Amino acid sequence: MAAATSADLIRAARDTDLLDRARALAAQQGIDAAVIEQKWAHLVSVPVSQSGDDTIASVLAYATATYTGRPGQNPAAVTDTQIAAALATLNA
Repeated sequence: MAAATSADLIRAARDTDLLDRARALAAQQGIDAAVIEQKWAHLVSVPVSQSGDDTIASVLAYATATYTGRPGQNPAAVTDTQIAAALATLNA
């Protein structure tokens, strides 16, 4: 997958569906929603795979080109595992 561009980072940071999903997953981990909102622009840019190339922003960019509808809402486009991987960096 290609590296995220600045436009990809902005699009991902502004995707309210993704942010809602991140808040829900964070709640399961005991992370306050305010922390997610404060760190969201950074979280979309951190690696979410072992290869280190995929980020929420790059995955969303690929999903936007591949899926119809709202890819930020689609757990098959940007997976809960990918979002959780970004959230895990808060505890690192």
